[in-house]
Amino acid sequence: MKSLKLYLLFIGCTLVSLAYAQESLVKISPFYFVDGTFQTSYEKVIKNDNSLAISAGYRLAENGDEYGWMGELQIRRYVVKPRFNNSSDSPLSGIYAGLYTNCKYFLQQDEWYNNSWVIEPYYDDNGMYVNGEGYSYDIVKQEYDIKQLEGGVIFGIQMIFSKNFSLDFLLGGGIRSSDIDNKPLNLEFNSPERGYTGIVPKIGFDLGIAL
Repeated sequence: MKSLKLYLLFIGCTLVSLAYAQESLVKISPFYFVDGTFQTSYEKVIKNDNSLAISAGYRLAENGDEYGWMGELQIRRYVVKPRFNNSSDSPLSGIYAGLYTNCKYFLQQDEWYNNSWVIEPYYDDNGMYVNGEGYSYDIVKQEYDIKQLEGGVIFGIQMIFSKNFSLDFLLGGGIRSSDIDNKPLNLEFNSPERGYTGIVPKIGFDLGIAL
């Protein structure tokens, strides 16, 4: 798939850049595994107490019938530097505030039962020709595309232990715009589901390794 190749290319370029990185973190988001998504991020100090975080993810679910990709950019500023296991000297440790923007694409599949009243002639036990009537149940599947653009604010805390292992917790929210192609008529989206347009919350938890 083209989207998978682009994602692998991004990962490759990120790994190459790590050879020259200083004061940076590579992180994964374990909660995304529940949704069939692998997401990784790279955060690097840009100057003073500011950092830039780039993340990318790929979703593959329902035996490959549903997939998608996502990318996000965060700009953070560390405003408070409490001590976490003597790691307060790290520029990426502390309480931060920032802005984020992301874009996502998903190929989804909806499934429902289609009921219809049919007449099906048959022969009864006495060999008589009978017009049988009843409901027929058919499973209908429909694919549709979701394109999302989102932006907002975040607040969080990042802790680095023994100068190597990091924990990152964030909360925030923003505005999301979704465009859906070939949407099934009986399908509605609620916050914060994929395909929803409106104000949405943002929650994150990452595990990382310091470089």
